[in-house]
Amino acid sequence: NDGDNEWVSTVNLSDNQKKVRLGIALCDKSRVLDRGDLLGFIEAVQNHGANIFLEGEMSPIDTSLQQAIDLQDFCKNVGSIVGINVIANTGHLFSGAKIKSLCDKHGLRLHTGGGFVFSGKNNQHLFFLDSSGGESLKEDSIRTLMVPGITFLIDVPMVKDGIEVFDNVIQVAESFAEDLNGNMVDDNRRPLNSAECRQIRDNLEGVYKKMNAYGIPAGSNAAKRIFY
Repeated sequence: NDGDNEWVSTVNLSDNQKKVRLGIALCDKSRVLDRGDLLGFIEAVQNHGANIFLEGEMSPIDTSLQQAIDLQDFCKNVGSIVGINVIANTGHLFSGAKIKSLCDKHGLRLHTGGGFVFSGKNNQHLFFLDSSGGESLKEDSIRTLMVPGITFLIDVPMVKDGIEVFDNVIQVAESFAEDLNGNMVDDNRRPLNSAECRQIRDNLEGVYKKMNAYGIPAGSNAAKRIFY
């Protein structure tokens, strides 16, 4: 396909290889395929694939469409981002220089696109930190920047061992709140106490169970293809 959707990659066949599978992604983060997309794929295979196979099998179109719908619903249910906020008290702002000092202490490093990132093994991004309600924290302005709050973000479907990461984020956020003289709150600016944190944690466990049951565990290559 020469259009926007890249359907298949180049396939190199060995002398003893008799089968090759051609596929098209049913869903991505922005949309689900429709019947026209699938029919276009079938036509492309028929027009250009005859020289690499003598006989082929294709899933029924209606079955593929239902799979696309199911996958889209699945993505809506688990494709969440958890945010933990630390906000300044009334009439007070956080210093960018102080935030950077605390990030250095806790092993977060400046991200090229702004904000800070905490990475695990194989340089996997586990969670992010940036300003909330203000200018992004960047290297060229952070020493003079003052912000009303910061937000810790976990991209749920992309993070393996997300419960452990969430527990770490809560500990780090509590430390930041204490050092910055701020308050931990949720996205609605309601105070986050141990009971609320436990509820978020329980919800995350439910999300990860759904992902495992669906055969797309968090942080897997399949999750990366679907959500990004």
